[in-house]
Amino acid sequence: MSKVKYYYDAETLSYRKVEKRKRNTFRKIALFTVASALFGFLFFNLASQFYESPQARKLKRENEFLKLSLKESQEDVNDLAKVIKNVEERDNSIYRIYFDAAPISDEQRQSGFGGVNRYKDFEGYDSSKKIVGLKESIDKLKKRVAIQSKSLDEIEELAKSKEELLVLFLRYNQCVMKI
Repeated sequence: MSKVKYYYDAETLSYRKVEKRKRNTFRKIALFTVASALFGFLFFNLASQFYESPQARKLKRENEFLKLSLKESQEDVNDLAKVIKNVEERDNSIYRIYFDAAPISDEQRQSGFGGVNRYKDFEGYDSSKKIVGLKESIDKLKKRVAIQSKSLDEIEELAKSKEELLVLFLRYNQCVMKI
């Protein structure tokens, strides 16, 4: 049972009973609800700035791992590019000269790349530039390896024909020496 409240009426010089109005009760409930929701929202936002959820921590760790993996992959691609460059230089300066073949120019090795945007699916993300750069490097390396493979196939054919010529020359010399 609630307490009955009274107030002093100065005009009648008597105490009167305080009557509760439904409108005031509704206002108090609405004010309490709004204030509670606002306080809860502010508390949640402040707490989320200082404390990460387990899912946010997991995503953050995964993001750091992916960044590290991307960096290591770019370093691997750079190392492979150096190796391919070395093979290309040996191909031009040793093998092709030895077998009397014209060296392949850098323009021919680098040609045929560009045109269509192959990396449209990777755009729109924070790391898009890095990923697109890595994909471009990998595609260029694939093309250089294909060109180098064809070049080595050509040198192999030249070596076989030189070997056949050498065998014929040796047979001819043996025949001449017997006579």
